[in-house]
Amino acid sequence: FRSPTVAMGGALISEGAALMMEARANGDLLAAASLAHLIRRGEVEQSERFTVEDLLRDGVYHNVPFACMNQALALAVGSDCMSDWEQADQLVGALRTTCGILDWWWAMARDGDPEGDLVLSWLSRHGLARDPDGLSSMDRLDRVTRVLCAVPDWMRYTST
Repeated sequence: FRSPTVAMGGALISEGAALMMEARANGDLLAAASLAHLIRRGEVEQSERFTVEDLLRDGVYHNVPFACMNQALALAVGSDCMSDWEQADQLVGALRTTCGILDWWWAMARDGDPEGDLVLSWLSRHGLARDPDGLSSMDRLDRVTRVLCAVPDWMRYTST
């Protein structure tokens, strides 16, 4: 098993992004969500043709888990210093499956990525998955606050 956070060379990421863009043009919603992930995290430059929101829109509409989770992360810890934790939390709560996102974000959390901790906390909060490491939601959110951003108190003290 290879962690998704293992650094790839810039050329490989650029090639992958180009293939994701082509797949997105052919209607592949997962490719669009993957490209949005890379752009949102600053691993590739934003496309002149599509914003992160554009890339995620159809996937969110069709409830593609990876698109929904990336939209939630963009809302909660977005780069424009505006956050909407309530909308992000509602988006996660509306997920019908964790297909693909649990393993991906668990690997990210194991590698110390605070977004992985936030996702695992959200999945636990909404009863979508048990924490694979047996950590509490509070433990995960403490990691997020230390490294990434402040988490609203209501995320810590309420459950759905």
